[in-house]
Amino acid sequence: MPARYVIGIDGIITYVEVNPDYTRRPELRDLFPVLDKLSQSTAA
Repeated sequence: MPARYVIGIDGIITYVEVNPDYTRRPELRDLFPVLDKLSQSTAA
């Protein structure tokens, strides 16, 4: 199964995307807002 996980530097999982259809890959553009939010919270 295609999956994507984002784990913060504190070890907490902040994003998970899993699709049981192996022909569908997670969209990269859906990940950018998550990374932006995570980078803002770690910069503060």
